Amino acid sequence: MFLKEPIHRGASPNYTPDGEISVVKTGHLKNGFIEFSQEEFVNRDFYNHSERSQIQINDILLASTGKVSLGKVDVVETGEYLCADGHLSIIRIQENNYNPLFFMYFFRSILGGFSN
Repeated sequence: MFLKEPIHRGASPNYTPDGEISVVKTGHLKNGFIEFSQEEFVNRDFYNHSERSQIQINDILLASTGKVSLGKVDVVETGEYLCADGHLSIIRIQENNYNPLFFMYFFRSILGGFSN
């Protein structure tokens, strides 16, 4: 199996203006990089209690809702604390055996479009 854990979505964030953890949303996926927003945050308490929304380095983020955004995909290349909203699916690959970049490019391909 190439997955480290089952694919799952982030959570609906409880935004906090003075929070310290950036929220990654569908609009931040640019199919080549992730544009981290400095506009919407959650506090550390929300982050710690919402394990399913915690993003890790080399996670593949896949937009899983919305006609226009469906299928946008990028790999996280930073170790910063980040939180995924409920419109993103988080895919964790067993990195010892597989390269997350391969899967990102596959999901962007025509064949990958059939699997989305």
